Parts: sequence; structure tokens; C-alpha cells
Amino acid sequence: MKSLLTISLILVSILSFGQTKLYTIGILDNSDDKYSSNEFYTIISDIQPDIILYECDPACISSNFRFDSISCPLILSSVETKAISMYQDVSQIDVAPFDMEGRNKFYSENSYFEKEKEMFNDIGLSLSENKINSENIPDFDLLWSVLSLYSIKKYSLQEINSTVFADYTEYKHAIVHDLLISIAKRNKVLNSWIEYTILRKKHWEERNKAMVNNISFFLKDYKDKKILVISGAEHKYYINNYFNTTEYKSVVQVINYWKDK
Repeated sequence: MKSLLTISLILVSILSFGQTKLYTIGILDNSDDKYSSNEFYTIISDIQPDIILYECDPACISSNFRFDSISCPLILSSVETKAISMYQDVSQIDVAPFDMEGRNKFYSENSYFEKEKEMFNDIGLSLSENKINSENIPDFDLLWSVLSLYSIKKYSLQEINSTVFADYTEYKHAIVHDLLISIAKRNKVLNSWIEYTILRKKHWEERNKAMVNNISFFLKDYKDKKILVISGAEHKYYINNYFNTTEYKSVVQVINYWKDK
């Protein structure tokens, strides 16, 4: 029995040797009441990464690999960026962006979040005013059940980095984008949202692909080292799946900070 255990440990060591350790942490948009900068700093210090990749528009990080509060005045207002900046002051490591180029410009030019809010308001109003055909009501029931199934505002940082949350977000995005397009097309009162729902799905897919492509660029320069990737919690499942199921799996070890402590 001991010999089998020894062999297993040796195999794990061999498989891990030569791999870049990719720590992925999903974060909340408004996290001030969930955890502090000091708590997040402790996590970074515990990992001791060789570089931090942060999900933000590339314009928000300067050529000297620090957050650029001139180009992005609010960049240092979050718990995470404050903690990262504190860690940089001590360690002098680089911080680099991995989000898609021109993200903020895209949101601005397309009034992305304003339209998103307006669209969901229109959907709710159409339902309350009985403007939806009865045969289409099950679509709306499914939409609301998926969107309300797991409210991230109720859970801790550790919980939103759990396998349960990753499975939920993968399930959510596999359903919601196509469902919204279908709802806009099948209900005349919501036809004006067809173009936006298609844009929304396309942007989600392109942005996720851009993220993993950008992360992969750092693997060669940081071979056999530790890379800490900090992304929005709902993108984490895509990042983990990509590096766990592609040709990268043999050279990258994806690590869940809490699970693998």
C-alpha cells in the first residue's frame, strides 16, 4: 500500500514538473462589503506570483506595468486593484492586462450597459402588461429562473470561486444568450432588441476568446513560474476550461487557490 502511494506521489510530481502554475481568482464588481484590500493582499502574498494578469481594458495599465489612474481615473477604486498596487510596492512584480483591446470604447460606443438595463426593463414591462403571447411565457420563466438561481452578491469570495459557481455560470451563459435572442425574435413587442441580443452574445464569445489568447501569450515568458489571473467571476469557468482541455493542459497547471491550499 505504501509503495502504491509513493508511486502516485512520484507521478504527480513528474506531471507537475515543468508546468506553469496558473492561479485563477474570480472577483465581484462591487466587493467592498465582501472582503477588504488587506484580505485580498494576503491571498496574493500567499500565492507569491511572478506576474499578475488583471482583467481590465489595456489602456488602464501603463507601459511600466502599473495601473494608470490618469487614463482610467477609477481603476484604483476597487478592493482588488488597491491590494495589487500594495503588493507591487513590496514585490516590484509586473501587472499586465488580458482583456480584449478597446473594451471600454466598445461599451461606450454601443451604450452597452445602458441598453442592457433598458432591455430587461422592457422585458419586465411587456410581461406585466400582458403583451407576451401565452405560448412564449415558458421562455421568460426559464430566463428569470436562470438569472435568479445564484445571486453572486450573496456569496463570499471563496464561494464564488467554487466548482458549484463555475458550473452555474457555464450553464447560465450556455442558455441565456440564445434564449434572449429567441425571446426578442419571437415576441413582436421586443423585436427592437434583436440586434442588441445578437451583439451581446457575439461580444461575450469574442471577449472570452480574446482573454484566453492574451493569457496564453504570457506562458512562454513565464514558463515554470506562477501566473495569477484575476478575472470577473463569470469568466473564470471559460478560462479554466480552456487551459484544462486544450493543448495547454500538459504545460499548465490550473490551480484553485482555496481548493488546492
